[in-house]
Amino acid sequence: MGVGVFFVVQSQNQTTEETTELEDRVMEGEDIIMEDDTMEDEGTMEEHEETPMGHHVVAFDGNGYSPKEIPIKKGDTVVFKNESSREMWPATVIHPSHTVYPGSGLPKCFDGDSDTSLLFDACGGIGSGGEYSFVFNEIGSWKYHDHLRATAIGTIIVEE
Repeated sequence: MGVGVFFVVQSQNQTTEETTELEDRVMEGEDIIMEDDTMEDEGTMEEHEETPMGHHVVAFDGNGYSPKEIPIKKGDTVVFKNESSREMWPATVIHPSHTVYPGSGLPKCFDGDSDTSLLFDACGGIGSGGEYSFVFNEIGSWKYHDHLRATAIGTIIVEE
């Protein structure tokens, strides 16, 4: 199975410039703490769109993900759909290193040696109307966030 990589070229945009600066700082080993004056409610399990054959959809509206928490089976795919006008970058926690889901880590997005399909990390901004999919093969409760707005969080609960 081949792995494709694509980049979205955007006119000079503050978000893109800030993202590039953050990537550079992370690659240099600097810990970054994002602050935002809006905190989101953890919420509870909500109904979620489920498509046939173990595909689940999580929508991003620019402020957060919905549903915030979903149970899935090992081997299921979660599709993160960007329904906002801004970029999203879903990734496993901890911000900014993205190392909690086994095998993941932000530097692996850019090292050229890692199979990015195995990283729970979009490895870049996903534009309006775009999607990022990930197959969860590790059992556990996996928190994730929007790397571009770290207060937008959710949880995927993977069961046998």
